Amino acid sequence: MIGALALVAVTGPLAACGSDDSGSDDGEDTSTAETTESETADASPSAEEGAASGDFKAPAWAKPTYETGKKLITIQAGDISVDVYDAGTAKAPKDGNVVDNKTKKPLIVKGDDLLFLNYVITNNGSSPVDLEEDDVEVDAKWDDWAYLGGMPGITDNELYTKFKINGGDESDMADFTKYDPDQPMPLAPGETVSYGTNFKNQPGHQLTLEVEVGDAEPVEKSVKVG
Repeated sequence: MIGALALVAVTGPLAACGSDDSGSDDGEDTSTAETTESETADASPSAEEGAASGDFKAPAWAKPTYETGKKLITIQAGDISVDVYDAGTAKAPKDGNVVDNKTKKPLIVKGDDLLFLNYVITNNGSSPVDLEEDDVEVDAKWDDWAYLGGMPGITDNELYTKFKINGGDESDMADFTKYDPDQPMPLAPGETVSYGTNFKNQPGHQLTLEVEVGDAEPVEKSVKVG
């Protein structure tokens, strides 16, 4: 399963507040960025507007999947499809803990609009897919994103719950009251699982989404948001 992504700046390296990890390249600080603390945010009214409008058939080991907000795009990667939903926005209650080492400014500032996406993953094939072996990775980047790695967001379980998104990591698809981590994660034909993400909103920009299933070649699509 995907863990937290390290971020390294192209135009200037990133650092996480409170992190002592650092490296160098030709004398330049190349600290990696890590999420070292949870952050909280209060949902704006749009969080309520991003409520569920439908259910999908989920495997026994998974949390329920909901159709949240507006569908932006469908990406087909082999037998797997990923419907990407704009679930809504919420205000960041404080600065993010990932900063640019050159400017020393956080990439998310208190009051910024955060965009929440829901990734709805369906097996359209004729045989089961074991998501423990062939995990589905989705990466989202704005067209002007100036850093290597993924875009940082806010870690807040309550916000994800309000948007009816099963957390911000692939592991959040599983209901651990039903799922044994030592067992496979089969996704049968016609079954659906989901997780999501959030990051700073940039209405009117192109968002590039890359889907990778197991070792297969990634599939990339772009869509305008807002």
